Amino acid sequence: MGLRERLEEEMGRRGIEAVIAYGESRSNPNFYYLTRVLIPRGGLFFKAIGSDPVLVVSEVDLGLASKGFEGAVTTFSELIGKPPRDPADAIALSIKELLRRNGVSKVAIYARGEFSASLRIWERLREGGFEVIVEQYPSLVDSMRELKTEEERRRISEIGRSVVEVFESICELLGECRIRGNSVYHGGRPLRVGDLKSLAMVELAERGLVPAEGIIISSGRRSSDPHYPGSRRDPIRKGYPIVIDIFPRGEDCYFFDMTRTFLIGRSAAIERMHSLVVRAQGLAKDVLAEGGRASEAMDAACELFERNGFETIRGRLEGGPIPRRGFIHSLGHGVGLTIGERPFLRHGEDYPLREGHAFTIEPGLYDPRLGGVRVEDLFFFEGGKIRAATGRLFPQELVIIS
Repeated sequence: MGLRERLEEEMGRRGIEAVIAYGESRSNPNFYYLTRVLIPRGGLFFKAIGSDPVLVVSEVDLGLASKGFEGAVTTFSELIGKPPRDPADAIALSIKELLRRNGVSKVAIYARGEFSASLRIWERLREGGFEVIVEQYPSLVDSMRELKTEEERRRISEIGRSVVEVFESICELLGECRIRGNSVYHGGRPLRVGDLKSLAMVELAERGLVPAEGIIISSGRRSSDPHYPGSRRDPIRKGYPIVIDIFPRGEDCYFFDMTRTFLIGRSAAIERMHSLVVRAQGLAKDVLAEGGRASEAMDAACELFERNGFETIRGRLEGGPIPRRGFIHSLGHGVGLTIGERPFLRHGEDYPLREGHAFTIEPGLYDPRLGGVRVEDLFFFEGGKIRAATGRLFPQELVIIS
């Protein structure tokens, strides 16, 4: 079933007369998902139930939109005459005209951008007698985006294989390092986080990948903060972990997400933490493959860590504080046109995996005295089985540079 047929079916099931998405392709994943066209200045997508979709763009984007969009393409000036100077008013007038032409009074809107502009648009529609539907989460488009088609999974896989190549280059550089006392040197100079970030950025650019939300390369004790991105001047020290989390966007707007932990020298405590993290990922995979729900996979990881002396975020459910040492975040999340979408592997998510889910499993352990350890891989759920998005997992063993 194609995108248009799936959209029509979902609209009928939810009783939605029309669907609208507006914005720019890279900033509004819902707009790109429905149009499948990269439009630099964005536009307006409209689909009334029982009718073909319509894409409204500026004159300069008409040729680009016409080549890739499966439906009717028009311009704002063709639809409403000379557009007003305020873009929000232009969108509002265009929506009202499309609703009028199609005899629609109720519409679901999927926008991402300045909130005040969205409020002005909705206000104009209500003044015109139209009802904007307030959907419960997950919305119609959330539900459609959640299950990736075979083509979407292929795109994500291609990005993943390129990310693996970036990690291979990082491994090669670290393998060339030398330890002098507690310091790490490469090419005769002390190695810093900035050196690794520069390499990663170049490798990503050569493969057409964009670190749209940055990258995480953190070392030392500060890697105990899961989202500390790392400062370029942070030194790489013997005996402390290096957490490298790369989550770039490809040229077609899809993301990938992968994390590995490296260690310069030896540390029994870090090595033990890493072993438990890898075990937790395998345990979660087993739970999910056997039909377990997202929250059950999270519980399984928490139980493993708690049995081995680490606190987990599970205590937060009982009113306790978020722990500073142990497993302090959720187990995973969906990946697609954003880096965090359904399915979420966390407490309260009581659903099993479904065909087409693309998701990470990323257990981690953190200790402010030692640093952090995290292993993250992206998986697909296909034919009742879990498979690595890259076809074969990049080695999960703790990479120890001696």
